[in-house]
Amino acid sequence: MTRAARIVLLAAVAAAFGTGRGSPQAAGKEKPDITSRNGLRVGSVSIPWGNPAPVDLKGADSVQAGPQACAFNATYDMSNLGGVATSPAFTNRLRVDGTTVLAVNSGLTLGPYEVHSITTAPYLPVGEHTIELSLDDDNTVAESNENNNRFKATYRLKAPCGTAPTPPAAGTGRRA
Repeated sequence: MTRAARIVLLAAVAAAFGTGRGSPQAAGKEKPDITSRNGLRVGSVSIPWGNPAPVDLKGADSVQAGPQACAFNATYDMSNLGGVATSPAFTNRLRVDGTTVLAVNSGLTLGPYEVHSITTAPYLPVGEHTIELSLDDDNTVAESNENNNRFKATYRLKAPCGTAPTPPAAGTGRRA
């Protein structure tokens, strides 16, 4: 079979099943699909989504946010696997242990096949906990797959947060 004949055959099969991009069957049916693929980065530590065991966070990457919490920079990715832009704007939420909201990122949009990183600064409680990411948390975007918007990662954090202050060197103090 010639190359041209194979191309015509593949185009006919795609059109018949409505799976080809740009085919009449696919036109108007494609939807965005918001997901995350790369896990969560907390300070200098990367945590894959669905990790089987808690990942130890580094208190030195954080600052004190109270007696039992540390403030970190946390980054996650969001991707649109669909060939059309997301609409309307949507909101993502990070929660700890399924209830307490740690961070809200709103007014978000993604173009076709776009990948974007979001950085936020949640206050994470000390101990072993689960962080949950909910993309398009309010379900405002009609997606081709609504089942790939929720992710979990488990971490362990020991106090104290941040680095200990360095005392002044001997003989460098002020005299009154």
